[in-house]
Amino acid sequence: KTTQNVWVNGEQIDVE
Repeated sequence: KTTQNVWVNGEQIDVE
């Protein structure tokens, strides 16, 4: 399982 942080609309979210 890999998780990374991405920026969406100025917010940082976690996606698997």
